[in-house]
Amino acid sequence: MPLGIQLRRNGADFAPESEGLRVLLTDYYGSRAIEDVTVADGRILATVPATVRVGKYGIEITGTQAGSPWRTKYNDVLNITDETVEDVSDDPVTMTGDYYDIVLTVNLYGGGESAELLEELERLRGEVASLTGELAEKDEVISQKDEVISQKDAVISEKDSAISGLEGDLQESQQQLSDMTDERDKATLFIGSYLGGGADIEVPGMGELNIRYGTLEVPAGFTEIGDNVFRNIRFIDSIDFGDVEIIGISACQDCTNLKTVEGRNVQMIYSQVFYSCSSLTHISLPNLREAGLSAFYSCRSLEVINLPELTTPSQYMFYGNIILKTVNLPKMTTVAAYMFYNCSALEELVLPAVGSISSAMFNVNCTSLKKLDFAVVSSIIQSINVDSIETIILRRPLVATLSNETYINNTCTVYVPDELVDEYKAANKWRNHAGQIKGLSEYVED
Repeated sequence: MPLGIQLRRNGADFAPESEGLRVLLTDYYGSRAIEDVTVADGRILATVPATVRVGKYGIEITGTQAGSPWRTKYNDVLNITDETVEDVSDDPVTMTGDYYDIVLTVNLYGGGESAELLEELERLRGEVASLTGELAEKDEVISQKDEVISQKDAVISEKDSAISGLEGDLQESQQQLSDMTDERDKATLFIGSYLGGGADIEVPGMGELNIRYGTLEVPAGFTEIGDNVFRNIRFIDSIDFGDVEIIGISACQDCTNLKTVEGRNVQMIYSQVFYSCSSLTHISLPNLREAGLSAFYSCRSLEVINLPELTTPSQYMFYGNIILKTVNLPKMTTVAAYMFYNCSALEELVLPAVGSISSAMFNVNCTSLKKLDFAVVSSIIQSINVDSIETIILRRPLVATLSNETYINNTCTVYVPDELVDEYKAANKWRNHAGQIKGLSEYVED
């Protein structure tokens, strides 16, 4: 029988290395290795031999990750019958393609690092002994250098008088800098390096970013912006990223006056790129496909999110966007934990490409959320713990799996294809909500 095992560790998927991977079925009589074991798309695929007798089995998995051995073991995880594999753990078995899928939380132990640490300790002890000898020799050198230092003190006293004169020049320069900051329309930000031999300065091939009235335009030819490049620059109120495709970590974090972002070619942004851009009201990233952790965290002035090509979101992605009302994510295939936490103005969410609600997207502070619309969701594993939700629409022409731990408030209506209404009402867990289930033909758009 085909078996798929998805490992999770610390709340995230754990993809094992295939080399050295072993999967064993264990029971009262001992253990038996499964020979046909592969790793695909981050999960373990194995075939339970037909010769395995009927009964309850545990699973033991061993492997090597980044050069260190690991092992995890579960007792009484599977119940093998004549025809199927059933999961008796906390997570349900689901059928994905040709495989019976289970999800196991990994507790790694083993490692064999003690011997290496002892060897390192002995090496360090030898170094300490060697350094003690060198220290005695250097004491003599230090005494010689003390004489040199006394000579240099005389030079320093001469330079102190020169520094006093420079302090006056510094105060004048600081006043000039303050005046330039106030005149933002005359400011020019250069990216490059100083190659001049005297009065001339050359910025080779990097161009310049002209900032006028707080507007920043990245010149043609740039394809990547590094980490922290514009972080905490308060006078920028709009950015056009031009040809840029990748934006680094925290590149625009805490740009609290930034209002408008244009990035027609941006495909990937790393973590916290627009973190706490509290004045941001408009973003245009039509080709963005992947976003890192907390990418738009606490963008408190953002009302509309339109990311038509985004497939891979991140945790805390829109956390704390308190006036966010409209979200368009037509190609997003997965959800991420906490991504809409504290979005108190969000009223509805339509996710046509998401296949499973496997992470907690919302919390009780999403008090305006009324409607959820899913086109292809096949399983709901995490609770939708928002009492304000009035409507949940499930359009997939097959009954979606509802896990034992999933909470759905008792006041909402669940609309499903008309031909599946009776099947939903009879299905495990769904039967607890039978009075809330109606056919899609009864749904009336607001």
